[in-house]
Amino acid sequence: MSKLSLLLITLSALSGSCNAAYLAIDKALWYGAIYFPSSMTQVPPVRVYYAGNKIPCEIDKENNVVSFSISEFKGRNTFNLLVTEEVSFCSEGNTVTHLLVAKGRPYKLCRCTFKHQKDTTESPPSSTEDITKGTWEIQTVDLPDDQRIPDDAIIVCFHPDLITSIEGGDSLHLPKLVVNEQALDALTPEQLHDASIRCLLTSLNSDSVHAKTDAHYDIKNKTISLLVT
Repeated sequence: MSKLSLLLITLSALSGSCNAAYLAIDKALWYGAIYFPSSMTQVPPVRVYYAGNKIPCEIDKENNVVSFSISEFKGRNTFNLLVTEEVSFCSEGNTVTHLLVAKGRPYKLCRCTFKHQKDTTESPPSSTEDITKGTWEIQTVDLPDDQRIPDDAIIVCFHPDLITSIEGGDSLHLPKLVVNEQALDALTPEQLHDASIRCLLTSLNSDSVHAKTDAHYDIKNKTISLLVT
């Protein structure tokens, strides 16, 4: 092998390493949460999908919160958030082309856009902290006639009628989903748990077209380690 060929191979390897390092540095964690009423004695499991992956969820039994995290570019400021019980998919041969809300199933789709404080005020930010402040602008939108789900949607498998509101959040936290306490009053804990299990069972078909992502987060050092299977 000539010295020139060896040099080109080395430069190519270094370029790839630099690109990978840049992509890792340019990404951040975005936190999502589903808030259940404090009166509940048992928080049901919830399935979340994003970017072709099953997203790990954690249940905070003390505060009745289901939380999850996704890794995205820091410059990202718009997310589509979809709540529906059942997700289907369209395929060509052995290739899945896109996801759909199952025919006749209810859904709630919101386009969430983060507006930095500097974008909503005429005066310039006074500190670095001010730059990270802002609010989420939440707009309810409809799916197209074919019920196709946006490719970049965060999909929460839950009954949309049980969600009171999608609100709050900041530059690190996505708007939270708040479960309707009055609607839950009509259900026993067992009925709610059974309903959530049905959501998980109907999501099995979707599981087959989503990779499982085991994510390990080092919050202190702000690093992300992902294992996709």
